Amino acid sequence: DKKPLAESIAKVEPGGVVLYENSLVTELPDRKDVRYVGVPATAIAERLGNPKGMSVAIVGAIIALTDMFPLDIATAAVEYYFSHKGLPVDKNKAVFIEGYNELKKNL
Repeated sequence: DKKPLAESIAKVEPGGVVLYENSLVTELPDRKDVRYVGVPATAIAERLGNPKGMSVAIVGAIIALTDMFPLDIATAAVEYYFSHKGLPVDKNKAVFIEGYNELKKNL
């Protein structure tokens, strides 16, 4: 159903950015006043051997888009989070960094 997506995008302020997973979202509302940035998060996660890590790639892209934290600080936070959850640190860190780099490459 495309209605929730359209409703969410309608709330984006003019000049804003819509970040989306480009294999899951193939049609976007026609808004000339926002910037659409697709991230191949699923492909990144699968290529790096972490098929459940799509959201980690998106988080990396968000950090890259906003420059919220320097990459080294954000990567340390990813390492801390996953190590304390008992989840694979290296695979998740790699997916995070690739999501970050993918977004920076396409800005």
